[in-house]
Amino acid sequence: MSFPYGSLAHTAENHGTRLATSGLALETLANLLGHDGGEHHLSDSQVYGLACAVHAIGTAVRESGFELCDKAEQELRK
Repeated sequence: MSFPYGSLAHTAENHGTRLATSGLALETLANLLGHDGGEHHLSDSQVYGLACAVHAIGTAVRESGFELCDKAEQELRK
């Protein structure tokens, strides 16, 4: 579906897709860290890399939330 660029619907769709993808990435990372019950024999370097990935995803999710809230507030002021 296509929404007008800059509209609340466009922003919501964009961020909804980003959040869903972030969720999938976090589920995968959780499995690598043992949530799936498997032993993945990760090195310290790999665990650090996973921690960095989680931090980056968290930052992206936070920024998406802030941007979506800002867009909703702008929409209410119209």
